[in-house]
Amino acid sequence: MNKQNGKDYIFLSKVKADVLNYIANFVKEKNYSPTLIEIGNRFGFTRSRSNAIVNDLARANLLSKDVRYPQRKIKLSHQQLTRISSLKVNEIYPVNEI
Repeated sequence: MNKQNGKDYIFLSKVKADVLNYIANFVKEKNYSPTLIEIGNRFGFTRSRSNAIVNDLARANLLSKDVRYPQRKIKLSHQQLTRISSLKVNEIYPVNEI
């Protein structure tokens, strides 16, 4: 996370932003998270690539991982869902404003 002009910014690639939005919409619709394989199938990734992206999103505190559940370990709190829905994409630069 970076500060610029007194605002917090988080930098996400388009792929990571797309995966994050997919996960959030999946959770909102089904009340449980997608598996890494489901994410991979949706975007044409391997399970390993899906896991790497989810780990990056977890490090940014945009989602959480629960190691107790081997399949559906992605967790989104209400606060995280709210934060995701309020992200604003800067169309000029690949920046999401928080």
